[in-house]
Amino acid sequence: AIVRKPVRNSGRRQRRCEWARTLFGDGPGLRFDSGELALAQPNSSIFVATVVQAMALVPADAAPFRTVAVGRLGHEQSVPSVEEPLAALGALEGRPVSKVACGPYHAAVVVPGNPAAVLTWGRGALGPLGHGDEADVAEPRPVDALLRGGVAVRSVACGPYQTAVVSAAGEGFAWGWCFEDGPAGGIQEGYTATPVPVRGLADVRVRAVACGTYCAAALTVDGGLYTWGKGTRGQLGHGNTRDVVRPARVAALRHVFVWDAAFGKAFLLTLTSDGSVYANGGSDGGALGLGAAVREEHTPRQLRALRGRVAQAIACGDAHCAALLERGEVWCWGSAQ
Repeated sequence: AIVRKPVRNSGRRQRRCEWARTLFGDGPGLRFDSGELALAQPNSSIFVATVVQAMALVPADAAPFRTVAVGRLGHEQSVPSVEEPLAALGALEGRPVSKVACGPYHAAVVVPGNPAAVLTWGRGALGPLGHGDEADVAEPRPVDALLRGGVAVRSVACGPYQTAVVSAAGEGFAWGWCFEDGPAGGIQEGYTATPVPVRGLADVRVRAVACGTYCAAALTVDGGLYTWGKGTRGQLGHGNTRDVVRPARVAALRHVFVWDAAFGKAFLLTLTSDGSVYANGGSDGGALGLGAAVREEHTPRQLRALRGRVAQAIACGDAHCAALLERGEVWCWGSAQ
């Protein structure tokens, strides 16, 4: 069942970073806009809380406490998995950060500049850091291949084994795990440790990307949703469980403008410009929000429980979801484990 969690507008309204996961108090340098935590002051610092796979842009004088885990913190030395104050990343301290993204094993940020750059760190297996190898990296490091190509990065997304970015020109680039053409017209798995243009998006202008577990999605300026990768549970939304090498538009959502998309472990959640929420893929633990009788859905279906309400933002865990509604309510559903 979908659970409604109202958010009270008190004198200290709560802001959200991955708003269903980590809560911080109001303060200078924070701005909450349509479910996204953004940097309001260039002298703010970046903090991380990897146990919930979230990063926060907070003022340097704030000291929220969260459990931190070894790896992925972006510090040169690992931090024990104990309760400690969050620490600013030395490589980013004093630098403005416009976007942040976390995968289970690595993280990325976009730093404004000429051109704007993406920096990555964490586990390097299968090349999701984009540094040309599979080495682990303990501190944020620029993805040099994009800088050398003069690519100005606008946004970034991380999955477990891949990373994708959108350039200021509306191009999509990806690296890490991928499908590639195999012998005799087949499909085989591979990886690339440096950014490459996403084949199949050359004729569209991309405005956002999302990464899932062995799959990805691109949102275009005309409201289209394109997905590719493994489709074993119907998470690509093409009405089947086939794998897809190159991005294909989700035909079932051609009649709407897709505003945002987020992947769970085996499903996809989408948000349209009119505030409607759709889901498809595997409904383990009720993750789709379509009712207990639905185990798997191969085509995006609108969530009946949210009809008549306007969602402004969505977020997914492995098997649970949350939606932020226009009146400040957060609705959650899926597995409680």
